[in-house]
Amino acid sequence: MATFSIGTGPVSAFLAAKVAADPAFHVELNQDALNLLRQSREVVERTAASGQRVYGLNTLLGSGRDTAVEEKSLLAYQVQVVRYHNSGVGPYLDRTAARSVILARLIGFSRGGSGVRPETAAFYAELLNRGVFPAIPGEGSVGSSDLTQLAAVAAVALGEGEAFDASGLLVPGAKALADAGLQPLQPAAGEALALVSANAFSVGAGTLALVRLRHLARLADVALSLSLETIARYDGGGNLSPFSPAIQAAKAVDGQGDSAAA
Repeated sequence: MATFSIGTGPVSAFLAAKVAADPAFHVELNQDALNLLRQSREVVERTAASGQRVYGLNTLLGSGRDTAVEEKSLLAYQVQVVRYHNSGVGPYLDRTAARSVILARLIGFSRGGSGVRPETAAFYAELLNRGVFPAIPGEGSVGSSDLTQLAAVAAVALGEGEAFDASGLLVPGAKALADAGLQPLQPAAGEALALVSANAFSVGAGTLALVRLRHLARLADVALSLSLETIARYDGGGNLSPFSPAIQAAKAVDGQGDSAAA
């Protein structure tokens, strides 16, 4: 079994797409990422303890940003945030796309800016490792974050929402977790906003599209090369001079030069 270890450094889009497409990968956070997550969570908890009002940590969201959430209601409010954002529509994402969403959010957690606990990030890694397949509607978000898609994942993590079982049937999220040997995640203060407010669908789906586009680009070069081979058999065709390094250097367009070299 191959291991994909997430640290604090850059992650190749092509590697992320490969991991999303192959459930055999074991995904884990390395010690550097775990240390950073602990440090960032400590900042969140110190801020919460100070009584300072922080959006999404101890206030309502959107137009309610100036309304404080009582301390006794903070944990219940996390579940409420996930519930009212879990309202997507349209066809569900396939397994690879769903894995790409979870993986992209997990990589986002590892950067430390979300302020989630290490155990929350590790739970998302286990969703991948244990084959949990949330039912994620492909449409519904408005604004700068993929709210509804990420809420669909978070709902399953909390033991709600829906997921697909091994046979492809829709089942309650709680059953999907139980079948995978997982207990529902209990989110801490501020974590609900971190779970739903990011561009992990756009990023995850983008990595998959990038891999397909690169494959199509290679096929286009192969098709042109074969066409030149064919044309060269008739009337002295198949002129390769437009593809010469000198011509391409004059153009100074890197992508075109790479294609010409191929």
